[in-house]
Amino acid sequence: MSHPNFLRDVEWFIQNRPDLVGNACYAIGNGDKRYVLSIADPNQFKRLLRRIWDPDEFLSAHGIRSLSQYHHEHPFRFGDRSLGFEPGEAEVKLKAGNSTWRGPVWFPTSYLLIPSFLQLIGRWVRPPRYGDATEEDMLETAGLERARGLIAALPNDKDNLVITVVVRQRFPKMRIVARSAD
Repeated sequence: MSHPNFLRDVEWFIQNRPDLVGNACYAIGNGDKRYVLSIADPNQFKRLLRRIWDPDEFLSAHGIRSLSQYHHEHPFRFGDRSLGFEPGEAEVKLKAGNSTWRGPVWFPTSYLLIPSFLQLIGRWVRPPRYGDATEEDMLETAGLERARGLIAALPNDKDNLVITVVVRQRFPKMRIVARSAD
């Protein structure tokens, strides 16, 4: 679906009001110009991903935490209030005493972040590669040897498992997050 008026307005703001746009909107690509609307520019996004892939921060064995584990020892303070990482039962009986929404993996966090990361990475890093991701040569074409992490988010759990096993065999230290429906 094309939105020529919207694109015209975006281009106008980029050219005429960069003070309002900042890094929230910019054009990328050579020839086929695409626009990225984001609150994080590519450098900020890379710093964000470093923290998300860090097991001492957001990455856990079961997905992406909704609050950094860093806050277990360093609670976030705002005025006289604080928010800390509290796995299991909360010290304060806020939210019915269960703090899992603030510490361990919260399903909607991973569900919302992973597709967004895939879209942004595809726009910033390189164009997406289309093909059968369970085939080893497709993973090579996608440049997996240069990657530090892999997100397996195919709709079929069996395919995600195949990808995970193939990648783990070739790249034992690769960080892998795999989607599972069952």
